[in-house]
Amino acid sequence: MKRWLKISILVLIVIIILAGVAYSYYSTEVVGFPLINLNQYQSYSLSVDGRDNLKQTYIYIPTDGNVDIYGSGEVNFNSNSAVSPDGYSRLDYPLDWPLDASLCLDSLWNNGHAALIAKIGDGQPFAVESYVSISKTQHDAGYLYLGINDCSLTEPEKYANSGQFNVNVVVSQ
Repeated sequence: MKRWLKISILVLIVIIILAGVAYSYYSTEVVGFPLINLNQYQSYSLSVDGRDNLKQTYIYIPTDGNVDIYGSGEVNFNSNSAVSPDGYSRLDYPLDWPLDASLCLDSLWNNGHAALIAKIGDGQPFAVESYVSISKTQHDAGYLYLGINDCSLTEPEKYANSGQFNVNVVVSQ
């Protein structure tokens, strides 16, 4: 009788161990689809004022972090010139707005005027526009800065920006 009890306990232990191994395997994948570990994702929603020039967001991007940035909303770079986060066409801007274009050069002169832009830490600014995905191999660690690609954000008053972009930032590891 004691031998049967020892064998039963041993079989029960083996079943528990196998169940733990199976759970750890299947908890990362269900029917071919990876499960999302919410502890590895951080999501932020904020707004970028039309007069902001690369303002720090206090969202820290680690070196092993992937970043997805989504932009929406409208900014006016002149009294009647609403643009999406993609900005005003760089080819049309100096033709349609010669006085505004002659004031100075935007940070990213080859991207849309008044487009949504960003930088991470001390890195170079880059275009976000409506969406950008930055992998961990494309940046150093640092705080995320967001702003508007416009060198005349507030001056002269006639050309001052208004409006805002709504931004969603997702940081994953």
